Amino acid sequence: MITAFIVVAKKEGAKDSGTITIELVDLENNVLSTKNHDFKKGDTLFQILDSNYDLEYQNEVYGVFITKIDELYAPNRNEYFIKIEVNGEFSSVGVSQIKLEDQMIITFTLTKVNLS
Repeated sequence: MITAFIVVAKKEGAKDSGTITIELVDLENNVLSTKNHDFKKGDTLFQILDSNYDLEYQNEVYGVFITKIDELYAPNRNEYFIKIEVNGEFSSVGVSQIKLEDQMIITFTLTKVNLS
């Protein structure tokens, strides 16, 4: 099975205001951090991450590819990536395109690339 991480460049701002929960989970499924963040109309997930976390990322042709959020770090993108789940479901889009909704839970999990 090949695992892929797709990021789309179109930025999606929130339609309304609300609160989201962001969880950071390490390779062993330990929850490193759980924080609530208020957002207002027009805010994006990337803006919230960039304003509230120690963030490292690369601007790619297809959008932002996150390599570090606080202590959650994917040192080699050929071996690890940071998986995004929204309300427990794998996100097929990246942080720039996720539409924020009130009470949304967004989980970032360090994941090993599985090439078998």
